[in-house]
Amino acid sequence: MTNPSEAKRPRLSCTTDDLHPDPVESASPDIVSSSHQPPPAEVASTINLVFTNNTPPTSGNIEYALHKIGDAKNAYTKHEILQALNDLNGWAHHSNNPREFCNEFFELAGISRILKFLMVPSNMGDMEYVHLVGCTISNCIYRGQNDENRDTAERMAKKFVERGGVHTMLLANEDYSGGSESNTLMSVDSVWVVLGNVFSQKNCI
Repeated sequence: MTNPSEAKRPRLSCTTDDLHPDPVESASPDIVSSSHQPPPAEVASTINLVFTNNTPPTSGNIEYALHKIGDAKNAYTKHEILQALNDLNGWAHHSNNPREFCNEFFELAGISRILKFLMVPSNMGDMEYVHLVGCTISNCIYRGQNDENRDTAERMAKKFVERGGVHTMLLANEDYSGGSESNTLMSVDSVWVVLGNVFSQKNCI
């Protein structure tokens, strides 16, 4: 295996350029989410929805996003769940301080909770979900251009392995049933980038 210092794994950037801006919605005085109910079906079929990832990565917002993807009562629409996943990935990749986000995400059991979400069969069969989960985990396990996030990345990777993440990603890969659509191929790619990032960590296994 290549030494981690010699092989920097890629950091994934998931975008939704084919989607349309989504207004910010206040969930509570200290929690702000950019999730919003989708328009009626007849309208949704004629427009594209976009996620702006403009919600600040406060502890409350991170917890709220994790709550949405882990809600057992199915109280949230797919649109809202996708927004929560987009927020998590955006914070891991684009926030002013990704390291601070990753530390908070770790403290809130984010790796365990996002893997648990993906292990739901209907979620694992959804390539959009697979793609965003893969992107989020990959960005959390990114060491940084100069290894500035190495300790955080190694801690995340170790938790990922402990929580059965390798097995989960392999199951997600098995759910790929063929096809060459870009979104589907990007989902498969995100699975293997996660595994590559994890296995490049020195002390994760």
